[in-house]
Amino acid sequence: MATADTKRDAIRKAVLKYRGASLGEVVEKVSEELNVKDYEVARTIYEMAERGEVRLVDPREGFLNFLLYHSFWFHLVLLFVMGTIASVVFNIAPLRYFFGFVFVMYLPGAALTELVYPKKEDLSQLGRVAMGIGLSLALDPIVGLFLNYGPGIFVSTSLASLSALTLALSVGALVRKYSYYKLAREVRRNKG
Repeated sequence: MATADTKRDAIRKAVLKYRGASLGEVVEKVSEELNVKDYEVARTIYEMAERGEVRLVDPREGFLNFLLYHSFWFHLVLLFVMGTIASVVFNIAPLRYFFGFVFVMYLPGAALTELVYPKKEDLSQLGRVAMGIGLSLALDPIVGLFLNYGPGIFVSTSLASLSALTLALSVGALVRKYSYYKLAREVRRNKG
């Protein structure tokens, strides 16, 4: 029995040496290093995880994964902001009217709505659209007021300030949504 315990202690020490590597890499390196079967190393790692000595992290639960796979709305906001900027810079009239209308009448308020109500169940889709339009109608004059007493109200200054406001609110909403996403994953993991 003493040899099994010493073998486990050796595996534990070797596992702790490779922190940050993937589970497969750790199992492979430790089994080669100590000349132990893969399944023994894997079993020891899972026992260590159950005792809280090591933490196994799913690589799909990071911020980048959330940004790529769980935040389609953020990609749409970026698309409309970039589309508006491109249509104004290249002066493409039909696209400028379309993107400009959505950009001014909906996007700033929609970004603020996502920031204030980050969870899907907080507000219905229709409520989000209505809040987006209403808050945009409230935010646009405030931006115009600041521009009037600053550099002046021009297409370029209006575009830059509304873009900055929309992107700042969207990034804030993205961070809040990610924190709720992480919390929900943690709750599911603890229940299961």
